[in-house]
Amino acid sequence: MSLELFAKIIGCAKKTLISYEKGTSIPNDNYIIILNSLLSNPLLIIDLIESNKGQFTQKEYSKLQDKLIQNNNINQLFFDTDFEPTVYNGYTRLNKNKVLNMILFLADTTILKTKLLKEMFYSDFLYYKNTGASITGLEYAKITHGPVPDNFDEIISAYVEQGLIDYKIEYENDYENHKISSINKFNKNIFSSDELKILEQVKKYFESFTSKQIAEFSHMEKAFTETEFSKKIEYDYAFDLSL
Repeated sequence: MSLELFAKIIGCAKKTLISYEKGTSIPNDNYIIILNSLLSNPLLIIDLIESNKGQFTQKEYSKLQDKLIQNNNINQLFFDTDFEPTVYNGYTRLNKNKVLNMILFLADTTILKTKLLKEMFYSDFLYYKNTGASITGLEYAKITHGPVPDNFDEIISAYVEQGLIDYKIEYENDYENHKISSINKFNKNIFSSDELKILEQVKKYFESFTSKQIAEFSHMEKAFTETEFSKKIEYDYAFDLSL
């Protein structure tokens, strides 16, 4: 985004922001806190935009929304926007409670992030295979380590910021282990009996899998092999799942 827009978001003058970027002046304590907070949790920019909404023209505000709402997962989770059923969300409106509680269920004991994201993929796609609809309404994309919820880092960061899940990075033999565990209690009442069966089936099936094993397993799926990198995955690939 432009310097002018970003300056309005953090609440300083454009020339002040330029001086920060050039290194000719140092941000005061308030701006240091804001900038550090944005670096650690980029989704805070949404709150800043809403807090300073009166500083923007309607055209500027619309432009910011266009830039930030490029992903329907973020669109549905953090903005009040219209729902459009597509093959990428399993023809299901994204359900915030189900997204959170799916994570809480799968991470009731500490789970590595890679494994969690794959189990989310298999849960949604396996349910779609059986019913023609997804559980959560999340969209998934192909990355190097396999299918994952699109913009998963922002989703995970938001739940960590809200104190709903715990996220730790531990180092073992020069490898980073990103560990996620539930803090809030899982609410099974928001799921149907069929949805709960799928969650339990997926969790049990991959119980003994390491993150590497489940990633390699997911690489064999047509959802992965026939989708371009960084592109969204069509739910219709569910009908070719190995499960």
